[in-house]
Amino acid sequence: MNEADSSGRFSRRAGVAATFFLVAGVVAAAGGLGLAPVAALAGLAVFPLRRLMPALTRGGAALHFGAAFLIYAALATLWSPYRGATDEIGAQMARTILGWPLYAALAWAAASADPADRQLIRRSGIAAVVGLAAILLFELASDGHLFRIIRGAGEDPGMIERNHAIGAACLIALAWGAIAALSRGGRQAQGLGVLLIGVTGFLSLQFGLTTNATAFAAALTAFLIASVAPRFAVLLTAATAALGLLAAPLLGPLIQLADPAWLETLPTSWKQRLAMMDFVAQRVAERPLAGWGLDASRTFQAPMTVDGLTTTAVMLHPHNIGLQIWLELGAIGAGLASLSMLALGVQVARARRDDRVGGAAAAASLAAFFCLGFFSFGLWQEWYGALGFAAAGLAAAAGRLRSPNAAG
Repeated sequence: MNEADSSGRFSRRAGVAATFFLVAGVVAAAGGLGLAPVAALAGLAVFPLRRLMPALTRGGAALHFGAAFLIYAALATLWSPYRGATDEIGAQMARTILGWPLYAALAWAAASADPADRQLIRRSGIAAVVGLAAILLFELASDGHLFRIIRGAGEDPGMIERNHAIGAACLIALAWGAIAALSRGGRQAQGLGVLLIGVTGFLSLQFGLTTNATAFAAALTAFLIASVAPRFAVLLTAATAALGLLAAPLLGPLIQLADPAWLETLPTSWKQRLAMMDFVAQRVAERPLAGWGLDASRTFQAPMTVDGLTTTAVMLHPHNIGLQIWLELGAIGAGLASLSMLALGVQVARARRDDRVGGAAAAASLAAFFCLGFFSFGLWQEWYGALGFAAAGLAAAAGRLRSPNAAG
């Protein structure tokens, strides 16, 4: 962390961001559901209201496409069939349209270019990630002892495991900024970083969520590639995510082409997921341009029976953010989301073209976040959005300062 060695005092915004990370490590261990309000409060405290217009002007194409995507999502409430819950869809729109800019303000605060600020953010991020990993290890060894104390002895074991699985997902997304920051230190710090990779990989295999292991594998691959070719790895990761968003409706035809005998060998949960994706792809084909409207996923309540178990055709959301965007926002939303991702990849790749550590943190965090969304979680889940911006902020803080005198 050589470039962070400074006698200067850290700023208020860095103090707010550092406090968020310390709190986030504990909140994430309890299932991440409190992550969004904590991130929103922190973002509100550092929101650059007086410098908003200059920030928007300098934000680049990623910010502009992202803003257009959010505005379009808000407009999509006008044709959403989720009419039986007007209050709920209004609240959903408000949480997204207001929440994401606040999460972005938090990421901006964490990415401060001041050496003292960056040192503080790195240290708080490392403490948060190590603390989160330690809590999850304790919960694994004690069969959820802390969670049972908080929620009561009668808590459903399945719900406890799900909350721990979400905690592990948060760890997988956040870990890479901390690992990269540790790699800038001495041998002991670097050794802790290697240990943290191993612990994160181990926890990705626990708590019964296959998506976590997939996300860790993708993130580790991106991290290793970026350690050699940072610009290429960031561009590859962003382009893969953008292509995944655009090509999501093809999952339906691919499922139809799969060998039925092979499909029968899959676990019931996988069969349910594939049947839901096939159903959603068919609905996308019915309204391909503008989609069905914001949160329309909740309205497809027709029964679906797989291996004798009956569920709704869409269980809250398609469990694939690409399909969710296509279903609710159509080709327009998918195009804006993909352009946002590509623009972000270009901007980050340019900034980290000679920074292997910073590029590795960015590529791995991006890979983890989008794998979690592609295979399990919903785009409008508040904790998931907050997690993405928090991981981006921590990865940015791990990057090298773009200064002629910066070292490390």
